[in-house]
Amino acid sequence: MPDIDNVMGVDAGDIASIMGVGADNIASFMGVDLSTAPAYTGLRFICFGSGTTASADWGNAIDYKASTSNGNASDFGDMSEAINHGSAAGSQGGRAVHGGGAISPSYTAVRNNIEYVTIASTGNTTDAGDLSVARSEGPSCGGNGTTAIWAGGYIQYEYVNTMDYMAISSTGGASDFGDLNNSAGLGNGSGSLTRFLHSGGTSLLDVIDYVAFDTTGNASDFGNLVAGVRSNAGGIATEARIINSAGGTIT
Repeated sequence: MPDIDNVMGVDAGDIASIMGVGADNIASFMGVDLSTAPAYTGLRFICFGSGTTASADWGNAIDYKASTSNGNASDFGDMSEAINHGSAAGSQGGRAVHGGGAISPSYTAVRNNIEYVTIASTGNTTDAGDLSVARSEGPSCGGNGTTAIWAGGYIQYEYVNTMDYMAISSTGGASDFGDLNNSAGLGNGSGSLTRFLHSGGTSLLDVIDYVAFDTTGNASDFGNLVAGVRSNAGGIATEARIINSAGGTIT
């Protein structure tokens, strides 16, 4: 019940004893939204920058499939150029945005492009502005359904701690959000309704950082990964839990 603390400063579990009103009736009693829905999940999964062959490092293809389907993906359209190591987030309004990446054929040729598609349709990407700093190897990305944050990345042989953010519904590009505690590439970005978390990554050791979506500023320490240093890990977050899986170890 995410609005209770903001409206009353009282945990939902204490409502009955304080007001004599059951949690099931509080919305009609006070006009407060008590939805416990998780962060936005849609009906389609989209993969940006797919290679044209199994061995291709770069690609401009966009694939999609129904999130409820066990079948193979289908062609959605194309990005503006062949890339790798970019990242994306989706919105409650039915849009997906992709930012950053390396441009074929060089890992040092980084891009600042942000592009978007309408998830319910198919077709090529449309320009949505630029990141504040061009970078690849990530930057990791996570969203809360309305805002996307990109964090970290790689620029000319150096990892960076830059974080950008933008409204997913806009086409005006991203703005500087603040900095991670460490410079990192190939980390995992995850978004809940309230927080963006960045985990692991090359040169980041086992650190997990977080920021609140509704503020701007530098990241705070969240804790550490159990399995030590990892890059290219996958993961997802809800209001209650973040999960990181797999990834490459650094020795």
